[in-house]
Amino acid sequence: MRWVLTVWQKKHLDDNWQKAAQSFDAVSIKIADGKRGDFRRGEALDVIRGTLSAGSSAHGWGYHYCRTIEEAKREGQAAGKAAFSVGVSAYYLNLEKHWAGIWGSPRTADPEGAALAFISEFRNAAHDSVALAWNGFAREKKWRGRRFCTRDVLQQCDIWMPMCYGSIHRRVNRSTKWNKSGLDLQQGAMIASGRLDRKGRPTLKQKGRRSLDYFLDRADPDVVAIWYGAGAKGMLTEGNEHNMPWPEYIQGRSRAMVQS
Repeated sequence: MRWVLTVWQKKHLDDNWQKAAQSFDAVSIKIADGKRGDFRRGEALDVIRGTLSAGSSAHGWGYHYCRTIEEAKREGQAAGKAAFSVGVSAYYLNLEKHWAGIWGSPRTADPEGAALAFISEFRNAAHDSVALAWNGFAREKKWRGRRFCTRDVLQQCDIWMPMCYGSIHRRVNRSTKWNKSGLDLQQGAMIASGRLDRKGRPTLKQKGRRSLDYFLDRADPDVVAIWYGAGAKGMLTEGNEHNMPWPEYIQGRSRAMVQS
């Protein structure tokens, strides 16, 4: 089981994050947004250099809109060029409401086609040298006359990385959805950091009933990515009353796997 720390911006990281990064297989930093392939580029490069010096692999991710085929092509080109130029080995494609045309966003005509267009342009721009993870909405079936995250889309990806937030014990089926599909996909899950929300409740519990332990024992993903955004600072080095610092948890899981 490999662990990835997925960072929104450098400011969200703990002060001593490089030492903590040694417990992760990779650190992923945002490098693109829409057609912009230079999202906070200086900060992203700082994180990439710090990650590599810690002995971990550098990954990147981007939030994309892809509301039309042409827009998707432009965004794919920009993201692919960015991923190749900064030297990341994997890129996480985050497609949500703008691509799907839901939750108040204008309806989009062909989400599946836009996703395929993005992936094709990304592969070309990155010279087919960067692994691509699907980190968007997990909906597959035809809905309101359109298709979304389909088998055809995932055949062009390397990693299945659905967002498994909320009640983690209920996300096993989402994470394992494509396990027996015959697709050559690494199976993954992106989880919450365990920070406290506005009501003082943890966004995830590592231990106990309905916990991350329960999820990992059943889903057994190849890759686990921890979303590290606003409010997460401290979870790498201090933890909170509900959760231990992430390096301690990861090391404990690793020891348990060796002993078993």
